[in-house]
Amino acid sequence: MTASPWMIWLKRYRVLVLAAVLYFPLIFFGYGSDYDAHGVVWAGKHFVKTLDYVPSRSPGFLVHETMTLILNTLGGSLLTNLGSLCMALVFLGSFLAVARRFQLEQAELLTLIMAVHPYTWVSAASTIDYFWALGFAFLGFYLLLDQRPLFAGIALGLAVGSRISTGLVIAAVLLFVFITQRSQRKQAVGAGAAAALVAVLCYLPTADFVEWSWRFLKPTVGDETFWSLPLRLGRFGYKNVIFWSLPGFLALVFVGAAALLRLVRRGKSLPNAALGWLGLAGVLAYEAFFYQIPTEISYLLPTLPFWMLLLGVTLPHKRRWLLGLAALVLISNFVTVNVARPNVPNQATGAEYGLWVEPGHLVKDFAARQAKIGYEYPDPLP
Repeated sequence: MTASPWMIWLKRYRVLVLAAVLYFPLIFFGYGSDYDAHGVVWAGKHFVKTLDYVPSRSPGFLVHETMTLILNTLGGSLLTNLGSLCMALVFLGSFLAVARRFQLEQAELLTLIMAVHPYTWVSAASTIDYFWALGFAFLGFYLLLDQRPLFAGIALGLAVGSRISTGLVIAAVLLFVFITQRSQRKQAVGAGAAAALVAVLCYLPTADFVEWSWRFLKPTVGDETFWSLPLRLGRFGYKNVIFWSLPGFLALVFVGAAALLRLVRRGKSLPNAALGWLGLAGVLAYEAFFYQIPTEISYLLPTLPFWMLLLGVTLPHKRRWLLGLAALVLISNFVTVNVARPNVPNQATGAEYGLWVEPGHLVKDFAARQAKIGYEYPDPLP
């Protein structure tokens, strides 16, 4: 019996269906636990009242702010969260398409690891910009590989307009295509030009708001007393561990070391070695960025696809290793092991060290977002 087209599609994209099923129940519980989600909603309401654009926070997140305004007007938090969910699926689907285009043997499993990661799960169902940025970025990557440079450039520009730090992804993608796809060099340059134009247009309203100065590019990170070298290193290391959970981080160190060793030793003989180097470059670039601003753990989300590219290229036959990593990542949604507790939450100058079994990030975030249902964001304007 010949399978129906619907069943063929379902089998091919079952990881996306699973992700949608996992994320969907959360969209009914307010805008999310992150104060920035409520800030974006406030920016939209302020614009409706005054027709004056005020960025929700520096340096401005125009694409996400605009879409949140539209979706919130039409259907409140339900639609704004649904928008994030759809863009998370765009990201996962685009990554899967790119991985399959390069014939990565574990493409589906790599996508699954990202889909069940606790910080993906939370962000995909909240009114936050991470997957608007990553969704447009990897859609643009796929479109560029598919030789549609204009649409690729627009998508890449919208990614930067959603979140300015996504420019690191865009630069890596464009450079990768320019170096490895010689027949598409003109297309890569054209896509880059289109992306730059769209990105610049997205930040003109913020530049106007700050009276055409560059201060909107300066991040707000608090008093310098919190950023001594030991404190910076402590935050950077601790939050990297928490992002994966302690068991997941140790597993990542193991498989990551094996991947790096294989890439260095056998790089020239590996199929798609350049894609592996892209993965490594992306991880290092975002870790360097995070070292400068080690505040929100979710800032590490863009490292996920680059880790998966690196592992996919170098460890194609280590399915059990990847399954083990996927299992540890999934478990960390519900239970995790903490290694440090700050003396002052969000303003730590020291910590108590030990091992504590605690609820996972998904469980903690769900409790926090329930507490914020009905929260009124304070007007930041004088």
